[in-house]
Amino acid sequence: MSGRDKGKKLFADLADKVRAEVQPSGEPAMHARGLQGLEEIADDLSSPDGLPGLKVFRDGVTKIRLQRPNRNGEIAIGWNRAIGAMTAVVNKGERSEPEVKYVYRPESDEWHRLDGTGELYADVGKWLVDVLYPEGKRNA
Repeated sequence: MSGRDKGKKLFADLADKVRAEVQPSGEPAMHARGLQGLEEIADDLSSPDGLPGLKVFRDGVTKIRLQRPNRNGEIAIGWNRAIGAMTAVVNKGERSEPEVKYVYRPESDEWHRLDGTGELYADVGKWLVDVLYPEGKRNA
């Protein structure tokens, strides 16, 4: 086997190893999934079937903020590429909750808390009721 053939095999083996972790564009697969996950949440919350009056503000491609007029609170959800996790911070009035981090679990196609105690969509739903839509408590 010539030096070139050995090199081609080496490159092919490396490509096979990397292909599972990197998109065809060269972007890490987890980063692409994080951005896609954030886009999905924003789309779900701002759809015509979404909550009335909910404002979804996009602070760039890696962060959204959820607000409702005349409510003193905000939910911020973002993608943190450096740690490979979705993050969420809830502000209610002057009080700010600690940041919560979520990692993607491909087997269930869900974002779970790092500590294993919750899931992103369920937590956002709870925070929406607690912070922006107390009317949801009355009908439960």
